[in-house]
Amino acid sequence: MPVAALLGLQWGDEGKGKCTDYLASGFDIVVRCQGGANAGHSVEAGENNMITHLLPAAVLQKQVELVIGNGVVIDLWEIIKEINEAENLSPGIKERIKISKNSHIVLPFHKYLDQKQEENRKDSLIGTTGRGIGPCYSDKALRIGIRAGLLFYESVLTDFFSKFCDQHEISSKDKDYNTAYLLGAISEVSPLLIDSQNYLNRAFKEGKKILLEGAQGALLDIDHGTYPYVTSSNTTIGGLISGSGLSPFSLDRVIGLVKAYTTRVGEGPFPTEDDGISGQRMRATGREFGATTGRPRKCGWLDLVAVKHAIEINGVTEIILTKVDVLSQFEKIYVAVKYSCKGEEISYFPTLSEELLEAKPVYIELEGWEQEIRKTSNRNKLPANFSKYLDFIEEYLDTPIALVSYGPKREEMIIF
Repeated sequence: MPVAALLGLQWGDEGKGKCTDYLASGFDIVVRCQGGANAGHSVEAGENNMITHLLPAAVLQKQVELVIGNGVVIDLWEIIKEINEAENLSPGIKERIKISKNSHIVLPFHKYLDQKQEENRKDSLIGTTGRGIGPCYSDKALRIGIRAGLLFYESVLTDFFSKFCDQHEISSKDKDYNTAYLLGAISEVSPLLIDSQNYLNRAFKEGKKILLEGAQGALLDIDHGTYPYVTSSNTTIGGLISGSGLSPFSLDRVIGLVKAYTTRVGEGPFPTEDDGISGQRMRATGREFGATTGRPRKCGWLDLVAVKHAIEINGVTEIILTKVDVLSQFEKIYVAVKYSCKGEEISYFPTLSEELLEAKPVYIELEGWEQEIRKTSNRNKLPANFSKYLDFIEEYLDTPIALVSYGPKREEMIIF
């Protein structure tokens, strides 16, 4: 069965951009399934570098069809800007881009509402990017959202949007601005719109290889993450299936990305956060600043309790371990294998953020390798302590490591 899913198993920023780009050469179609322009996937291939926010991160793989699925919420002018940028790097890319008619549109009003709601939280911030994602998904759930397919029906769109403005009590000035935003994008976006569910299911039946690309990370899932400090979509495997329209029975592989340490942007519990020298060194060496917001990421040691939780709920079949080069500077490596919570040790990930806030990591200490990692397909030729580190992770998670990434470039990957 030629369908694989690729998703992050932490709080995002695990290297999905590079890994999607790397794997995409073995697929015919890459599908972005959920989230919106709050995602930022960095791709470096030769002299070409790009950060995608809505396009699948396979933009530099010239043979691949790029699909934005029904589960994505789209900022129309952001996608136009992104397509134009990609066209400069890869001429003709527009012919390979398809957008689901059932995807929902993020309006300027949604961005305003998002930012205003975050301001009103004052001391209880979520850490939203302010890109309008939450309000857009809210309108989708309220069944008043505007789907991209309405761009084909200008009169229907105008009438529907007028009722939308009345329900939100939007002023006439703001109504005119949002209307212009919608109508101005019709000529650019509507030629790219398709019935994506039908397209992908036909492609599957024809035997084409399809890669489902997740955005954000599993611990930011609105159901399974550290609620309320989460994103507004299902970032786990269910969200990728629902957001693509493919059957779960089409899946052959679920590839989970694990950063060799842990990072988090925004608010919320983070048991292994290290705000001392070690965390600062991880941030500096790993260039840990948000691709979308530029915000510095909080850094800490690898939390295998959290990763195991993500593996279980996603049915992960294999792991890609990323950014191992960042740990090459440490004499000692620490890995969380349990939590201490209310006087007892637990080996599971608490489902309530209030419980996780009280959890303290229980670490195991491993010897560092203190040398650069070089590309090799022979595990025995890697530094001995690094091999032991990989063995420990695989044994704890009961999941094989298939690939190891040791830098941002496409070729900086070890295959086992």
